[in-house]
Amino acid sequence: MIARATALRGTLRDAQAECEAQGRVSENVNGELIRAGFYRVIQPRCFGGYEFDAPTFCRVMMEIARGCPETGWVLALTAGHPLIIANFPLEGQREVYGKNGEFRCPAAFNPHGATMPVAGGYRLTASWPSASGCDTGTHHLGSATVTGADGKPTAHVIQVLLTREQYRIVDDWHVMGMQGTGSKRIVAEDVFVPVQRTVAAVGVGRGNEPAQRTGLHANPLYLGRTASFLIAGLPSIFIAAASSSIGSTLVARLPPTASRSFISVTSDTCHPLPTGPSRWLSGTRTLVKNTSLKARSPLICLIGRISMPGLFMSMKNIVSPLCFGTFGSVRVTMMPKSE
Repeated sequence: MIARATALRGTLRDAQAECEAQGRVSENVNGELIRAGFYRVIQPRCFGGYEFDAPTFCRVMMEIARGCPETGWVLALTAGHPLIIANFPLEGQREVYGKNGEFRCPAAFNPHGATMPVAGGYRLTASWPSASGCDTGTHHLGSATVTGADGKPTAHVIQVLLTREQYRIVDDWHVMGMQGTGSKRIVAEDVFVPVQRTVAAVGVGRGNEPAQRTGLHANPLYLGRTASFLIAGLPSIFIAAASSSIGSTLVARLPPTASRSFISVTSDTCHPLPTGPSRWLSGTRTLVKNTSLKARSPLICLIGRISMPGLFMSMKNIVSPLCFGTFGSVRVTMMPKSE
């Protein structure tokens, strides 16, 4: 599986510009992902998946992101969601996986939608922004607050699984970086969601943690906290994108009010992790020296044709660190003009 992902790198790099221009992973690239089985990495075997472990999942996502971070982002956030679905009622799982296990389910949880209990399920109305990969999805996973008999929202939050015909996609994703993730808005208007495609949720800040584990699958992979697993997938993308940038030239794309500038990059010596050469390198630091970047300007780095989301600089005209990924794989430092 990891070798398949590595072999696809050239194709993904060739398709980067198209992904960015279209604002989504293309049908051709998505077809390659489907044929390689990448969406099924942790999908239960009983529903047509491979049921591989978490390290394998992260290594596959890293290899895909080395070819295209935007495609890696979409794949990681979509292919990881069978972990959540594993705690839905068995009838609901059978329904969404179908006979062939073809299941791609992006998600967006906030703000919560509103549901009204009815016979056999709920009536749902919702508008969820930032649903990465929604153009290639077969379903959508969201969260909603249950409305009480008095018409007021209760403290009860549920996750809801929608089929493709139950929602529409609104293209409101127009950004400087990661345009190719297609993180658009999902809108559902008074649709019926059967009870087997819902589950009680906790952690309402994100709404992505089932309130209890059903134990329908024996593999411990499906019994732990799903949030920890899903969050681990994103640093895999950052690390892979950073690894592709070492020794490259970065260019800052700034607002019209800020002057454009050339950025030079140097890298410290990298040291491989003890786990072996298949993992990304630790101890990598990148020093970026800029002579005209203004404070408060949002930064977007273009690595060849690979774009990464930027952060806002410090309000001070001094060194301001920007960190990519929770593992600190790359440290980018903006130097003052006097330097």
